[in-house]
Amino acid sequence: MTIPISVYEVAMHTEYYTRPRLQRHVIRILWMVPIYSIDAWLALRFKDARLYLDPVRECYEAYVIYNFYAYLMNFLEDELGCVDEYLAHKAPIPHLWPLSK
Repeated sequence: MTIPISVYEVAMHTEYYTRPRLQRHVIRILWMVPIYSIDAWLALRFKDARLYLDPVRECYEAYVIYNFYAYLMNFLEDELGCVDEYLAHKAPIPHLWPLSK
C-alpha cells in the first residue's frame, strides 16, 4: 500500500513541477518509503542479503536527512531572503552549562 501512494506522490510532484528548488528535495524524501519497503521485503525474503541491503538503506537515510536540511534552507531562503544574513542579525540565545561556551 505504501509503494503505490509514494510513487503517486512522486509522479504528482514531477507532473506539477512548479517550485523546482523545493520539489526536488521533496521527491528525494518521498523515495524513502518505497526504498524502506523494498528493503524490508527483501530482508524477509532473503535473510542472508540483509548484510548487504541494510548499508544501502542507511546511506539513503543519511541522504534523506541531508535533503530535508537542504529543503528547509531553500524554503527559508525563499521566505526570508539570505538566511545567513537573517541569522547574523539575530541575538545569540543563552544555553545551559554543558552547551554554553
